[in-house]
Amino acid sequence: MSRAKERLSNVKCNNAKPAKHKKTGALIAARYADGGGLYLHVSATGKKRWVYVWTKTDLSGNRKRHEAGLGSFGKRDVTLEMARDKAAKYREMIRQGKNPIAERRHEEKIPTFGECVDRFYADKVEYKVLPDGKTSGLKSEKSRRQFRMTMEVYAKSLSDIPVDKITRDDILKVLRPIWDTKRETASRTQQRIERIISYATAYGWREGPNPAKWVKGLDNILAARPTAKEQKNHPALDYKEMPEFMAKLRAIDTITARCLEYIILTVARSKQGRTARFCDIDQENIWNVPAPDMKGGIDFTVPLSSRAIEIVDHCRDLPPSELLFPNPNSRKMLSENATRVLLIKMGFGHVTTHGFRATYRTYASAETSFSREIIEWSMAHKVGDSAEQAYIRQTAHDKRRALMQAWSDYCAGKQSGEIVRLHG
Repeated sequence: MSRAKERLSNVKCNNAKPAKHKKTGALIAARYADGGGLYLHVSATGKKRWVYVWTKTDLSGNRKRHEAGLGSFGKRDVTLEMARDKAAKYREMIRQGKNPIAERRHEEKIPTFGECVDRFYADKVEYKVLPDGKTSGLKSEKSRRQFRMTMEVYAKSLSDIPVDKITRDDILKVLRPIWDTKRETASRTQQRIERIISYATAYGWREGPNPAKWVKGLDNILAARPTAKEQKNHPALDYKEMPEFMAKLRAIDTITARCLEYIILTVARSKQGRTARFCDIDQENIWNVPAPDMKGGIDFTVPLSSRAIEIVDHCRDLPPSELLFPNPNSRKMLSENATRVLLIKMGFGHVTTHGFRATYRTYASAETSFSREIIEWSMAHKVGDSAEQAYIRQTAHDKRRALMQAWSDYCAGKQSGEIVRLHG
């Protein structure tokens, strides 16, 4: 290939952008020719990959156009020089009468969908701390476990299929049985399959459109996906029912019950309550929740109400453990389903542990005069700019403690109850 035909440069590749539709102005895919059948394909969303294009005359004398992906463009993927080398090898195969795609499949084993899942998990899902201190992957262990579960349970039928052979019918066989009964789970399964197939395409393991694509694809076949609001809302208890609920909860003599009560009174998330340690509670009865246990990855403090302090003090008399609420048998952290099972046994299976945060939010807005900023900050939600957040951190403990006490008193029916004795 002559240098004159090498029209692209690294600068041109880096600056390449999608095209605009002449009539609507909408972004559409564009291709930039390097010459000799090599193109840089830029999708409407800006993703870049290499494509080699050639024509071949069939037995009937008709010329047919063929395409082969050469991988994603980038310093860590396929560079311009690497793409030119691959294109040169393809041209030589064609000159010899060979099919480049068939030859590549013969030389390198196309992974199955299951193998792609494993590779994708290692590259994009598994949580890693990088040399520069930044992190990669999903921080939440629960999210990583859910990813694995949907792929191993719901997408199991795809596992042994070579990733380049997966069709839309294969995808629909996975999704149809759960689409109407487990819509949120099915939607997440679809999104994960779509990402894995895109990952395989970027590596050059398959060609053509993504059969799991939702927009202008599966959205024309399946019912609408759940909205963001439907996905995020957790079933909550009406705050007016809290005094009656808390009376029933306090009457239950187990560690799980005390853990759930503590979570509700501190407006914490489930994992934060289950991982709470005695060493994180200071002499001023402020619970210092460490950054790794926070959704936002930033240290947070919770002023404890009198009832929460009673729970902490009583837990100190239990068999030794660094945790406030250890499993009575293993002395390790309670399982994430422990409070859920308790709610079901209590006859409140229609609500979730996380939903009590919404119950608290509604109560605080409807029944107290505390400012929105104090209410939001008590839930570890970001409020205002960095200066305002610093101010709230430094000056609002008294107001937040008063709010936590008001919530505790309300839950107790405005009466202080005695803590129940725990066994084991």
